[in-house]
Amino acid sequence: MKLSYTMPKGKRTKKDKLGIFCTSKKLWYSFETNSWQIGVKAEITEKGISTHQPCKSIRAFRRKLKQAPNGLKFCLISEKRGDEVYGVGTKSNSK
Repeated sequence: MKLSYTMPKGKRTKKDKLGIFCTSKKLWYSFETNSWQIGVKAEITEKGISTHQPCKSIRAFRRKLKQAPNGLKFCLISEKRGDEVYGVGTKSNSK
C-alpha cells in the first residue's frame, strides 16, 4: 500500500494526526457500525455520524485503509499545516 506525503522526508510527523476523510466521494462514517456509508443512504444513529473517522497515527491510517472501500482516496489530516498523507482504500466488496 503506497502512501503519498505532502511534507519532505525529514520533516514528517508520525503522530499528532486528527482524522481521515474521503476525498473521492461524499461518505459519512457511522460510529455505530464502524463503517463508511454513502452520503444519501447514511442514517443518523444514536452514536452519530461524521465526515471524518478518528485516526491518530500513520500506522493506524494504514490499518484503516485496509478496511476502507476499494479504490476511494482518503486523506489523513495533521495538526501541523501541510503535513497531510494520502492513501487509497483496499477492501474488496466480495467475501
